[in-house]
Amino acid sequence: LESKMGAGGRSGSRGGGAGGFLTKVAGTAGGMLIGSGLYSLAGFGKEMAQTGVDYEYQMKRIEVITGAAEGSFMSLKKTINDVALNTSFTLGDIGLETTVLAKAGWQIDKIKTSLKDITNLGISSNTAPEAAADLVSSASNIWGINTDFEGITDVMTATSNKFKADMSGLKTYYQYAGALQSKSGMSFLDS
Repeated sequence: LESKMGAGGRSGSRGGGAGGFLTKVAGTAGGMLIGSGLYSLAGFGKEMAQTGVDYEYQMKRIEVITGAAEGSFMSLKKTINDVALNTSFTLGDIGLETTVLAKAGWQIDKIKTSLKDITNLGISSNTAPEAAADLVSSASNIWGINTDFEGITDVMTATSNKFKADMSGLKTYYQYAGALQSKSGMSFLDS
């Protein structure tokens, strides 16, 4: 036994006995954990860098779609950052939402005044912000509504909750029936 455990029977001796074996195993396991942690950190860093690239791409895309001057675009970018900071959605989510609104032809000021309310619609209806933006921009464009986005989103939330409808169902309704109702003179609230 003494020959297996090292000189003097001490398990912690450097003689390569059982203690030396355990030290090597612990060292290898510790190295693997540290290596794994560093690999995870490297992956996290890469993911964060990619997120930054995606965000900047989105911002550039929004700037091009809106044709905004730099000053007004910087103001919109601040609004996007503020909304993302104060909700459970990411900058990327709010960037996609903003892109939908810009593609719908909305100007910077209209986007800035509506972004928080549309994002809150997404939260209350458990819907992605870009889907909420698509729904609100469709209704806004159909009925020609350019202000009071809080009122629009409140009506949509109440309708969704009352009838247990999801946002895609409301969007389809607004796209087909809404256009006819608007042309016949029916208001958004009466629809």
